[in-house]
Amino acid sequence: MESGNWYIFHTASRAEKKVAERLKMLGYEFYLPLYIEKHQWQDRIKDIEIPLFKGHIFVKCQPIQTRFVSLVQGVVELIKDYEKNIVPTVSEEEIEQIKAYAQFIHTNQNRPERKDADMLQSTLKIRKQTIGGYQNSGIRRIIY
Repeated sequence: MESGNWYIFHTASRAEKKVAERLKMLGYEFYLPLYIEKHQWQDRIKDIEIPLFKGHIFVKCQPIQTRFVSLVQGVVELIKDYEKNIVPTVSEEEIEQIKAYAQFIHTNQNRPERKDADMLQSTLKIRKQTIGGYQNSGIRRIIY
């Protein structure tokens, strides 16, 4: 297991899994929480893995390595708190909470409830910030 801190990176829209593949090839430790959702087309029903935090991936690395992670194709930026002028990190305990929540959803084959996601975010001290003057669940920053 690599030493370092867990950082949150914003990814391009619907690029979370590709970014995860690229980080794996480069040897980075990452966590992309997923849940399974049934999607129905006219001719079939298929289980699809959906990111729990759309547009975000957690990467464990040294502070100096965040620049290199930011250069990975599909990574948009390292999440920063511009008001406080800091780069927030996520603790191991918080990552374990997210893993437990993702496992709960997977075990119960549930879609994440909005209230559960809100509770999880408040537990992790995460709040949403409006970007570009509009709120969109797919376009958000996670800021402490």
